[in-house]
Amino acid sequence: RRVICNDVQGFAALVARCLIATPDSPPPVSLLREVLTPPYSYNRRLLVDRFRAHLAEEDRIIADVDATRYRDTYRRWRHVGNDPDLRDELATAHETTPYRLATLNFAWGYFGLRQAIAIDSIRYAIDRAREDQRLSASDADWALVALLQAASCASASPGHFAQYLKPDSDRGFTRIAQQRKRNIWTQFVFELNNLKPYGNRAWRSSNDVVQADALSMWGLLDSLSVERAIVYADPPYSKDHYSRYYHVLETLALYDYPTAKGTGRYRPDRFITPFSLKTRVRDAMEEFCAAIRDRGFTLILSYPSNGLLNAECGIDLTAFLRDQFTQVELRMDRPTSHSTLGARHGNARNAVNELLWVAK
Repeated sequence: RRVICNDVQGFAALVARCLIATPDSPPPVSLLREVLTPPYSYNRRLLVDRFRAHLAEEDRIIADVDATRYRDTYRRWRHVGNDPDLRDELATAHETTPYRLATLNFAWGYFGLRQAIAIDSIRYAIDRAREDQRLSASDADWALVALLQAASCASASPGHFAQYLKPDSDRGFTRIAQQRKRNIWTQFVFELNNLKPYGNRAWRSSNDVVQADALSMWGLLDSLSVERAIVYADPPYSKDHYSRYYHVLETLALYDYPTAKGTGRYRPDRFITPFSLKTRVRDAMEEFCAAIRDRGFTLILSYPSNGLLNAECGIDLTAFLRDQFTQVELRMDRPTSHSTLGARHGNARNAVNELLWVAK
């Protein structure tokens, strides 16, 4: 079957495009090493010169596993979220070299300073190689996916980017120090070696990726002449807005030098979905179902038993779907365990039932 993926966030659409809808396989690592190393080294050298003393201090702290000094340096570190001068610098940074978005935004938070410099320098190298046509657009996209994966692996965070680990205890600092030792370039090359698309070239050539809010994507789908579709939907189901958990990846993918807000250094334009608002989730689900029903499509809906609609709004989703469609069947009701993404509400995991409906 032809597959069309949709996600409102740019980094997710990029990953889907490479894995699902790009005919080309990832470029050889040997090619990327040859093409990326000179511009990577150039950008890195400029940033190392600027932050040489700070890098030496970071290296000593990590080598000595000195939690006290780390806490002191962390408190003193200036970044875009707490320094007006750096915010002013960031506003025009896209016009100059070196690339320094991660360095000014995320160092001494999600990444170490040396790691942030490497992230910026790899991104600089990818952009230069694309502009010089030493990498095709497809090659550059694959390289960027590998960079996002490397950043995810190296981040000192609890599995997401809503927050980063803080050195409040010696145990917490030990985990931070372990992550800080990860070499971004080495991880980047490792990820390049392990990237693989799904399916074969002919199948991927028939697929598409759109980037839109699920409530406003239908015109895009209509323009792609989609018929007799099966729509698999896994909508947000909690009060947490997921863009908060992925904002670093979105910023690294867009590389648009946004300002940063708060300790989490969030983008100011993070997407807010009505599916995570108690006052709007029912209307959003009705609108979504109507778009599917009116086109004669089939809906496969995944939603947990503790979702906002059924747990807090008191809606029986089977009855709700039967008001929207003529045939509705609950195909799966299976106990599972959901991560709470950092135990912000007390428990690290919640016991829930995963529910799956088919509606026509």
